[in-house]
Amino acid sequence: MLDLAQINDIATQAATSVLSRHAVGIHDVTTQEIADDWGKEALEVTIVFSRGTADRAVGPDALDTLVAINKALQARHEDRFAFTRYTTEEELERRADPEC
Repeated sequence: MLDLAQINDIATQAATSVLSRHAVGIHDVTTQEIADDWGKEALEVTIVFSRGTADRAVGPDALDTLVAINKALQARHEDRFAFTRYTTEEELERRADPEC
């Protein structure tokens, strides 16, 4: 198994290769270990879109990104499935601001 730093690097590279087609910027990528619905080890990759670029992401980009990340991880012999979530810098700021 790869460590989280390696997984994060791989996920960032894969997501960037897909999302840059539509000039969607990535502010951050975080990865954590989780269990799937059947209790099997899995990964959760959260992609944070750069401010003002999320509206450029088109529907197929989400699936293409998920596939690219999982293919890249499998190529490095990482067998855990990576579930992918998306958020924006603005959403993170709203969650962090107790007055919102």
